[in-house]
Amino acid sequence: MGIPDGMLETLKKVSEVCTSHNLRYCLAGGLAVGVIAAPRATEDIDITLLMEISELPRLKKILSAAFDIVQFNEKRLEFADTSIQRVVIRGKGENIIILDILLPVHPIYRSAVENAIPITIDGIVIYVSRPEDLILMKSLSSRPQDIADIESIRRECTGLDEAYIKNNLPH
Repeated sequence: MGIPDGMLETLKKVSEVCTSHNLRYCLAGGLAVGVIAAPRATEDIDITLLMEISELPRLKKILSAAFDIVQFNEKRLEFADTSIQRVVIRGKGENIIILDILLPVHPIYRSAVENAIPITIDGIVIYVSRPEDLILMKSLSSRPQDIADIESIRRECTGLDEAYIKNNLPH
């Protein structure tokens, strides 16, 4: 799968924490591309979380109980289609892991969580965005890496539901 050990351990723990607190989520971003298509370098863990901005203090408490939080940014990264809560976690061996939590401003993010597929890694169930939903999320951005990720998903994933993608593409 090609996920660095510290990042994989953190991802598994994030999944366990979300599950134990009934937080609906899915893996998104570069790690999701690596899991469903082709591995690629990434510097963070991106998850889409079905949570309202008003619930972020609760999320901070939950994560603080489970992780050594170095930083829980008080100011979110705001974009037209998403709001990102960045959390910096100290992992094993003093590794610093960036956890970007995408809050569903655009309906595509909500659908990604609702349609997520469970994948078991080392006995831990991790919900991962379906390839179609990952294409849709990445189509919201015009960053070169997102375009490359879409091409990788299209190349590596057979049987994509093209009608679903076409019907849900942002205008």
